[in-house]
Amino acid sequence: GKLEFHDLLVLARDLLRDNADARHHFQQRFSHILIDEFQDTDPIQAEIAVFIAGEDAGPGPADWTNMKPVPGKLFVVGDPKQSIYRFRRADIAALEEVRGLLGSQATYLEQNFRSQVPVLAWVNELFQNWMGDGDGKLQARYVPLTGRWEPPEAAPPMGVHCLGGVRDGKAAEVGQEEVQALAALLRAIKGNGWKARDGDGVCDARYQDICLLLPSRARLRALEQALGDAGVPYRVESQSLVLGTQDVRELLNCLRAIDSPADQVAVVAAVRSSAFGCSDVELLQFVENGGRFDYIAPGAGDGPVREALERLRYFHEQRPWRVIDDLIEEFVRERQMVEACFGRTRPRERWRRLRFVIERARAFTQVGGSSLRAFLNWMERQAKEGARMVEIPVPETDEDAVRIMTIHASKGLEFPIVVLAGLGSKPNNSTGKVIADRRGTAVEVSIGSGEQGVFCTAGYADAKEREKAADEAEAVRLMYVAATRAKDHLVVSLFHPRRVGRGCPAGKIAELCRERPDLWREVGPDELISTPHRAALRAPETVALGTAAAGRA
Repeated sequence: GKLEFHDLLVLARDLLRDNADARHHFQQRFSHILIDEFQDTDPIQAEIAVFIAGEDAGPGPADWTNMKPVPGKLFVVGDPKQSIYRFRRADIAALEEVRGLLGSQATYLEQNFRSQVPVLAWVNELFQNWMGDGDGKLQARYVPLTGRWEPPEAAPPMGVHCLGGVRDGKAAEVGQEEVQALAALLRAIKGNGWKARDGDGVCDARYQDICLLLPSRARLRALEQALGDAGVPYRVESQSLVLGTQDVRELLNCLRAIDSPADQVAVVAAVRSSAFGCSDVELLQFVENGGRFDYIAPGAGDGPVREALERLRYFHEQRPWRVIDDLIEEFVRERQMVEACFGRTRPRERWRRLRFVIERARAFTQVGGSSLRAFLNWMERQAKEGARMVEIPVPETDEDAVRIMTIHASKGLEFPIVVLAGLGSKPNNSTGKVIADRRGTAVEVSIGSGEQGVFCTAGYADAKEREKAADEAEAVRLMYVAATRAKDHLVVSLFHPRRVGRGCPAGKIAELCRERPDLWREVGPDELISTPHRAALRAPETVALGTAAAGRA
């Protein structure tokens, strides 16, 4: 619990760089080094590999950039097009630098064993134009993929399908239209008998064959509401998405209130949460009767709010003497939050989220964390960082449900049907006020508010432009990773406000695909109605009711 993973990397690198005896020892110990997924390698990890694989540099400190690996000792496999972990210092430049040290031509593995030929044809066309030949520093060169699987006859045909498009409304309105269309689409995929590959044949698609990929959790709450209303079962599997759900936020608010009686916002949120269930009317009555939202000195109020504050005080007093995960587990059990899950929609999913918080607390305790406040701050940081977390999807394969995860969490996975959504917003390329030179030792700083601040170091403006360009290049690679998760069907949601235009991924994809309409098909409005519902709409009594209610609707 004293050293983080990055500390271990730095200390190991320093040992090999500065200590010739240690360097010689490990060079002799390891005859061959294989690094897979090399595009995700931290530059410090690359240094360690070169120090071990390199020829003996003699006594004293060594410079890894001047070392030549022993021929045949270092073997790396990686796809620069899938480099999406810049926040972990992995970037295109590091990969190219090691390739230069190896001094040999790369062998390209172009055969794809996952996706149907029509999916790869669309992917090749899109990213050949979007990535191009790359520059070896910010962007990778696009190498087209060769497909193996020719799709069988199916309706709709296997391949790429586009949903929605440009809209004139505001972002929130477009987003709401998108989640409603997505819910209808997911119902239609199962209800209308979309096909998925099953060995040498095909079978009707199930909900568990579908994965809905999101670049962020911005639309998650609205999406959950739409899926719940449509009766579509789903599982939120990415850690960063789970942290953004209402169930987890409620529990964390309760824990924040337990930790700090002075945090009245958290106290009110806790009392109003499903753990206590106090209504706004009860809150108002409590205050009018002389009560205060301070469980140390709650005043004269009584009723359900007073009882809730007393329980918060009990857990606050227990806090210094209890292990964090034990305290949280008792709170969840006492407030019957598990039982409450089974009186609401998606009970299993809701319980899994509560369990996730308890498991995170247990992991935090095992590495030396002892403070509830430190645990809550740690959870808040992870929630804010989003994709910067090390995403670990946790599938539960015995449930027929749509899987929802971030694109980062999907890397390395594959799904019969991928629905790529949430592409209608401009990527957040905020570089922050402190920018470190990834290849050197300089640190550029901006002080004060505004675009450039009140004071900036001499190289801040240039560094900011470089970071922005690197983020934009990585955003393209993120779309590539998402598109190549699909085996049989790839559905791309192109909903985006007109004012955003090509500034968002949806707008850019729509522009680049416009010239090749033969490579994709548009999902029409009629396809968003599943067969059972279409039959119901044709029933005379249903049509009559719909006609009578048309004016009110």
